[in-house]
Amino acid sequence: MTPTVARGAPGIEARWTSSAKSGVGTALSARSPLWFTISHGILNEIYYPRLDSACTRDMGLVVTGRGGYFSEEKRDAVHSIEPFEDGVPGYRLTNTASDGAYRIEKRIVTDSKRPVLLQETSFTTLKDLAADYHVYALLAPHLVNAGMGNTAWISHALFSQYTLPFEVAALILTVAVVAAILLTLRRREGVKTQNPGEQVRVRASDRMRIVKMESSQPAVAAQAPDAPAPEKAP
Repeated sequence: MTPTVARGAPGIEARWTSSAKSGVGTALSARSPLWFTISHGILNEIYYPRLDSACTRDMGLVVTGRGGYFSEEKRDAVHSIEPFEDGVPGYRLTNTASDGAYRIEKRIVTDSKRPVLLQETSFTTLKDLAADYHVYALLAPHLVNAGMGNTAWISHALFSQYTLPFEVAALILTVAVVAAILLTLRRREGVKTQNPGEQVRVRASDRMRIVKMESSQPAVAAQAPDAPAPEKAP
C-alpha cells in the first residue's frame, strides 16, 4: 500500500530564510512580473505574480561524496556576488567550499519576455575527481506565502486556471478506455472465444446423452449354395 503521508509529517513549522539579502532582481519589462532575492550564495524568495506573493523560501545545492562527505553550499562555503553590470538586475555568484573541495558558479537573471527565472550553474571540483561527487538541488517551496498545507492550492488551480485542459484530458482518457473495450470485444473470424454466459447456462443433458441399445449375438457366416458338402471320414 502506497503511503499518503510523508514520513515524519507534518515536520517543522514553515519558516522564512535570512533577511540579510545580498541581491534583489527582476526583469526590466512589464511582461515578466517576477522578482527574486539572494543571500548566502543561493537563490531565496521568488515572488510571483505580485511582489507580496512569495512562492519559494530558498533553493541551494547539496554536495555529497565518498566516505560520507556532505556539504551544503549555503552553510559550508565562502560566498561572493557581483552584478552583471551597474543597473542590470542579474548576478554572478561564486561559492567556494570552506574545505577547498569544490567551487560552484551561478548566473541568475529573469527572462524579460515571460515570467521565468533562469539560473545557470557550474560545478568544479578542486579535490579528487568529478565522479567522486554528487550534486543535489534542495528547494523549499512556499506557495503563495504558505510553507505548509499547500495541497488545496493544487486542486484550486486545477479546477480554476486549468479547467479546460483538465476536461480535455479526461475526455481523451474516456475515449481511450471505450476504444480499448471495443477492440477487445470485437468478433474476428478464425478465432476461438469463450462465452461465459453460455458456459453458466449449460446443463448436463446438453453435454452427454445416454442411449439404450438391444444386445445382439455375432452373426454366423452363411455357406454358399453351390459349395460341395464336406466329406465324412471313413
